[in-house]
Amino acid sequence: MFTINKEIINIISNNDLFKKKILEEILERNEEEFIDKICAIIKKNNFEENNYIDLLYLINLPLKILKELAYQENIMVRSFLTKRNDLPLKIMKILLKDKDYSIRELLAERSDIPEELIEELIEDEYYVIREMMTQIEGLSLKNMKKLANDKIDTVKEGLLYRKDLPEEIVLILLKSKNTCLDYRHLNQNHLRKEVKKLVNRKIEEFYKNLQSIDENIVFDKDF
Repeated sequence: MFTINKEIINIISNNDLFKKKILEEILERNEEEFIDKICAIIKKNNFEENNYIDLLYLINLPLKILKELAYQENIMVRSFLTKRNDLPLKIMKILLKDKDYSIRELLAERSDIPEELIEELIEDEYYVIREMMTQIEGLSLKNMKKLANDKIDTVKEGLLYRKDLPEEIVLILLKSKNTCLDYRHLNQNHLRKEVKKLVNRKIEEFYKNLQSIDENIVFDKDF
């Protein structure tokens, strides 16, 4: 930890020799006290955005510091934090509750999201995040069912882009009322003949709806 702490000092002090000396003295006295001091400085938000970014580029940052950064008001700081390769589960959970949907969206882009967080993200109030969840690799059948019953059609339709959507989920989507999904994207190779017929019927309905929309478009006379 000695090397990482020295790097932290260089960033936080921002070439201020007086600040640097104080931080070095605290570090020599007690490492835990040093980390608490750094957290207090971050909380006061009294240094430049670039300092935060430089800090976030450091590997093996102590959990306490990462936690303080997760609560930083500066959205750029929280955005950078979501992209850390070594982001601990505790920090992911904090970011999962972020008030800004763009932070939750960045978190949803990660390829290493634990199952327990996926279960929360598929119920996120922002529908775009739920759409993203339809493409998660290794998505459980239970979570697919939740997404298949989503109130937003574009979320349901996102499932149709999966390579091997289980027939059970296809049947749930086929039974959805008041929906007009585009089943042209669905891979039907693994489906039974009777299910394929139902899917193809939906595709025909989709084309008819498109044709009906085209016929009912009224163009402005001056167009």
